[in-house]
This record gives sequence, C-alpha cells and structure tokens, in this order.
Amino acid sequence: MEVRGGVPVGDGGPYSAALPRLMQETELQKMLADEKMRSEQHKTNYQMLKAEHTRLVQINILEKFSGFLNEDF
Repeated sequence: MEVRGGVPVGDGGPYSAALPRLMQETELQKMLADEKMRSEQHKTNYQMLKAEHTRLVQINILEKFSGFLNEDF
C-alpha cells in the first residue's frame, strides 16, 4: 500500500474515496475565504469613497455659501 502524507492511497483504502471530495471541499473553503476577504476590501473601499464624497460635497456647499455671502455683502 502506498502512503502519501500519512494517507493510504491507490488500493481503495478507507480514505481513497473520500480524498478527492475532501480536496474539493478544502479548495472551495479557500475560494470562499478569498471571496470574503475581497468582499470586505470592497466594503472598506466603498465606505472610504462614500466618506470622501460626503466631505467634498460639504466643501462644495461651503464654497458656494461663502461666494453667496461675498456677493451680497
């Protein structure tokens, strides 16, 4: 019986049938973790852009209000 990484393979041992499924599940878990990390990064980027947009809008409003005051007085 051949053993790879402490797991018997090749002769229909108890793990040989489950190994491909286990590897597939592990790969899916890695993909899910990567996608979750990307999702969190997109969320963080969106929140930063939203805050920056709000700040720029407020600056724009203040500049317009300042110009309005300077014209009237």
